[in-house]
Amino acid sequence: GYNIAVTFDSSVIEIMNAEEGPLPQSASDTTFFWWYNAGVKTNSVQVNGAVLGATVDGPGELVTLTFKAKTHGVVSTTDVIIAYSE
Repeated sequence: GYNIAVTFDSSVIEIMNAEEGPLPQSASDTTFFWWYNAGVKTNSVQVNGAVLGATVDGPGELVTLTFKAKTHGVVSTTDVIIAYSE
């Protein structure tokens, strides 16, 4: 299983979606994936997943996060930071 929290500047971008990556899916036919954005205007997203009956090992994507810029034209940059992972 895995538990990941990502933080970002919510005045610049907002989280639109989180999708299970190909790494867990390639390890097992039985996976569970869940993501949580604490609210529309928050600066974090939490992702949880589990792979049953197999081990996930090696390089690859656990999750793909999709963000949307909040302004048109020139957009300020912001860091997307992995706040914790386990």
